[in-house]
Amino acid sequence: MRRYVTCRSDTCGWRTSRSRSRGVMSGRCTGWPTTRAGTRPRRRAGTWSTRVAWNWPGCLLADFDPAVRGIFAQPCRLAARVGDRVRHHVPDYLLVMRSGTVRLVNVKPADRLRDPKIADALAWPGELLRRHGWEYEIWSGADRALLENVRFLAAYRRPGVVPQAEVEQALERVQDGEELALAERRLAGDRPPEEARPALMVLLWSGRLTTDLSRPLSGESVLRRCA
Repeated sequence: MRRYVTCRSDTCGWRTSRSRSRGVMSGRCTGWPTTRAGTRPRRRAGTWSTRVAWNWPGCLLADFDPAVRGIFAQPCRLAARVGDRVRHHVPDYLLVMRSGTVRLVNVKPADRLRDPKIADALAWPGELLRRHGWEYEIWSGADRALLENVRFLAAYRRPGVVPQAEVEQALERVQDGEELALAERRLAGDRPPEEARPALMVLLWSGRLTTDLSRPLSGESVLRRCA
């Protein structure tokens, strides 16, 4: 998935066209992705094998999150005695955190969680994991603007999409508090402003620049330099 853009004006047309404890786990790991170094410093971004698709929107958010070091799909099989019977569960995702902890994630739409059977099936793994020091999350969605912005920026996550020299030059010249459209015009010089955009998008994906992603990304987005 890669999205290209041109800018018809500073505020519109932005995306319209091209530019281990006993009894806790059993079984074997499945769906492990191959990985390679990502563009964010000191982290790894997933380049998924054919067995693992980016079918969970939260994958992009996790890959964007500097606190996440690795992402794995259906990583293990849980087995535990709950009440008078042994129950089994395969979580959807495992996130390896930079803090050294791990977080298991189950993905379920919010309306499905109102079903008592589904709520019960997702509750006991959380109780089990927390007793063993692991984090647990039930993911039911994210802010639409944030997700669309991160999906757009993900086109620039792989090294080499933009020459590194251009990225470093943009970082050196961009001013803290500058609007994106203004930065594009200033960095582009005599070139069309959109030609300066890819380097800025790489910097936003890598976290070396930030902006408010809870609002649609546009020429009015204010860029902030990270310390």
